[in-house]
Amino acid sequence: MTLEVLMATYNGQRFIERQLDSILTQSWTDFRLIIGDDASTDKTPDILSDYAKKFPDKISYIPYEDNVGANANFARLLEVSDADYIMLADQDDIWLPDKIADSMHAMQELEKEFGKDLPLLVTSDLTVIDENENQLHASWKKYVGISQKSYSLPHLLIRHAFLGCTLLFNKELLILATPIPLEAGMHDYWLTLVATVLGKIKSLDHSTILYRLHKRNVVGARQYNFSWLMDEWRHNPELIENFQQRILKAYARAFLFYRRYKNSLSSEEEKIFENFIQLKYLPFHKELWNRLKFGFCEQTFSQNLILLYASKKMGVFPTK
Repeated sequence: MTLEVLMATYNGQRFIERQLDSILTQSWTDFRLIIGDDASTDKTPDILSDYAKKFPDKISYIPYEDNVGANANFARLLEVSDADYIMLADQDDIWLPDKIADSMHAMQELEKEFGKDLPLLVTSDLTVIDENENQLHASWKKYVGISQKSYSLPHLLIRHAFLGCTLLFNKELLILATPIPLEAGMHDYWLTLVATVLGKIKSLDHSTILYRLHKRNVVGARQYNFSWLMDEWRHNPELIENFQQRILKAYARAFLFYRRYKNSLSSEEEKIFENFIQLKYLPFHKELWNRLKFGFCEQTFSQNLILLYASKKMGVFPTK
């Protein structure tokens, strides 16, 4: 059995040593850490090189010369992985000591129940902290409003309900999900969508990570309440355009998924995908009806207001 932790880095000198230490001191020690640096321009490459020399039996360091962005960086790491189990790590979090152990035990429970040949994925909650490691909220799920309906297929077609840094998945899921289409957006979004539809997921209720909230990753831990709506409406001139881009990406992702996996979908899943893909070809009143009928909605009232406003402004897609 082999386990690889894949970490994509870029200009992470401020927090990366804290994260590396938290991974290297895990209670589950049978793993290898593969780090791909996305052509950092700060001291991150020096730090990684020093750690790789200090822990040659534990760390493999790949200093990429071209900067491709976080998604593509993780994607190329996934392409070189041949492990039985894979975990993803961000550069600025802190792993709690039993993160790997808890995740592997949950994976073993999934294997016992469903067998080892099925795509399997384990995720968990997180504790939200600030830049100085002060706790902001004990539960990321509660902080951003994740509920049981967030894991339903109609909702997942709209918005991601998992964070990549919490994931542990098996080789079967990696083989089935890759190559990840560039147009699909976030790599972890695609992986969890494949696992939801074609595999099995176990979500741990407790936190396994201290999730650092700072200026470069605020998107991962926003509270989408009325205060957020008012603040965004007043200060973010690109708010509607951003939601329109998300709408386009959601349709592209759903279409790519449907085209690749159609023969593996149940009749109900096929119906959900077909109705979602057709939303923007309908007059707005019919689009609204189908969103309500199938549950193609955001997590909060505020998000849904902007989603519907942005979608209405886009109009109806032309048919061929």
